Amino acid sequence: MRHLEILLTGIVADPEKRIDELEILTQEEQRQTRVAGQSQFIEDAFPQTCLQQLFEAQAVRTPEALALILKMSV
Repeated sequence: MRHLEILLTGIVADPEKRIDELEILTQEEQRQTRVAGQSQFIEDAFPQTCLQQLFEAQAVRTPEALALILKMSV
């Protein structure tokens, strides 16, 4: 019932808004969803592997690409 109430409140507040743009979750549920999504994004983007393994995997994906540039300053 709470979700329906949130949806109807959004419709009354902005009747021109598309239904897929309206909120249906409570603020706490939105926060939990964002936190869970960020956590999953971080896990997907930065798997727990060694830097060497990530480097090797990238080299396999793009064998013709420049692998490393080392700039040293004196």
